[in-house]
Amino acid sequence: LSRLPVVVQLHLDFYFPSSYNKKNSKESLMRFIIAFILLFASSAFAYERESFGTWIDVDKDCLNTRQEILQRDSSTPVVIHGCIVRSGKWLDPYSNKVFTLPSGLDIDHIIPLKYAELHGAKNWPRAQKRAFANDPENLIAVSANQNRSKGDKGPYTWMPVNKSHHCKYAQSWKYLAEKYKLT
Repeated sequence: LSRLPVVVQLHLDFYFPSSYNKKNSKESLMRFIIAFILLFASSAFAYERESFGTWIDVDKDCLNTRQEILQRDSSTPVVIHGCIVRSGKWLDPYSNKVFTLPSGLDIDHIIPLKYAELHGAKNWPRAQKRAFANDPENLIAVSANQNRSKGDKGPYTWMPVNKSHHCKYAQSWKYLAEKYKLT
């Protein structure tokens, strides 16, 4: 047992304490089932964020994908200094709030990377994962709070607080899922 990965060992120690005795066999069986489910879930649903790469500068204009999306989604000309968008005016379609500084914004993957990984992207080559992660059609500038509340959820478990954006969000999701053949 000492050669098992630390996470597995911790699960076993928790679910099978050394104080086990035969009187607790029902409880022990339940602990085993829970441990098995947790161990399976943690490995089955794991994904490597790094396999999707980082923001890239596709057109070699010194602006990486994040900066390009900030520039695209601003309703006014953006101020750029040192290859970084410093200001603009963004209407977050998820919250319907206006932002003038990009520090309050995240670039959301409409179909989150982890979701894609678990629904068809797992065996994609790194180059395809990187292209997906940097696809402007799958990216939108939104409030950091909304992006983080969404996490890796799909439209069945998360929708923007701005109800007037629900249809557009669902349409974008459907289009992208078909484009990338995600289930």
